[in-house]
Amino acid sequence: NAGKIVALLPVEAADDAFAPRATHQLPTHALIPGLVNAHTHAAMTLMRGVADDIPLKAWLEEHIWPLETRFVSPEFVYDGTLLGAAEMLRNGITTVVAFDHAPDRLLADLAGEVGIRLYFAPACSAGRYHFDHRGRIERTWDEKRGFAGLERAIRYIQGIDGAHDGRVRGIIVVD
Repeated sequence: NAGKIVALLPVEAADDAFAPRATHQLPTHALIPGLVNAHTHAAMTLMRGVADDIPLKAWLEEHIWPLETRFVSPEFVYDGTLLGAAEMLRNGITTVVAFDHAPDRLLADLAGEVGIRLYFAPACSAGRYHFDHRGRIERTWDEKRGFAGLERAIRYIQGIDGAHDGRVRGIIVVD
């Protein structure tokens, strides 16, 4: 049945209606649907623990953004996302909404490779974030950049939406 649920019924009725390939008795387990990670930057799994005990402004400006500039590449995104996907699947997360800057079909094909459901929100920013003099995040609106990002996101989504037996979907999330 291509991995799809075809019926919900009592054990006796299921035994009468279906001939399973294998039966597993798990009397101390609960069967639950897969969990959903509704916001992930899985590639950043490789930066886990980097200066994670300092204020946001210093963390981003002095640590994360310089490291991203230096190290993030298609290989970094692939390796970090593969590790993140393995961790999520191991912990019952079967669907993710990914917010990453990924080249071409990298995330879509990786999702197909490991069997996780992916809703991908390609970067579609309508402005820039910066910190004010008090260290608070502020946003500068840029309509031209926003529309250009939206057009790129739509083209990208048209190329991946429905891939890998429908497990990969594109979504628009304006940042």
